Amino acid sequence: MSEDTEVTFNEYVSKEDAAVLGYARDAEKFYKYGPGVEGENNTYVGAELLLDDFFNDFFEALDARVDGGTQATAFRVADGETMMPFAALLQLPGSEKQATSGVPYDYDNNPWRGDKVGGMAGNIEWVAYEDPQRNTIVTMRYNEEPVRFRSECMPISEDSYFYTPTELKRCLATS
Repeated sequence: MSEDTEVTFNEYVSKEDAAVLGYARDAEKFYKYGPGVEGENNTYVGAELLLDDFFNDFFEALDARVDGGTQATAFRVADGETMMPFAALLQLPGSEKQATSGVPYDYDNNPWRGDKVGGMAGNIEWVAYEDPQRNTIVTMRYNEEPVRFRSECMPISEDSYFYTPTELKRCLATS
């Protein structure tokens, strides 16, 4: 927040203590909202409801638009405690690695960081385009950066960030 204000907590918490507190908070959030433990999904399974809602509204709007409708988008606004499990469910960068049994989460063995995954103004967007052949293709951006959908989803070509709506409906359907 140093860019926004001159107020600091240095008088109350040293930088070293703040780093320890930040790490403890990340570990707590990792096991509560993030990828959690290998083979388990209890930290993010609840995000399937959000995925279903997001998925249905996005594809309803997309299908209507392709059929000549005027609606161009569908939005959801959420806080970090919703974004974290959603990112883990979608296996977004930094949220795809679970802790293994006997090897707890720490900064040295896992890229997950709460401030990156659930940071203020974080966002996940699915964007549809029409390619030169007039086919609809979809890409995802995570905090304004293009990212791939989870590994079960096949892009239109190797190393591409674009997918057909049919493929996303296949690989993201939760029920």
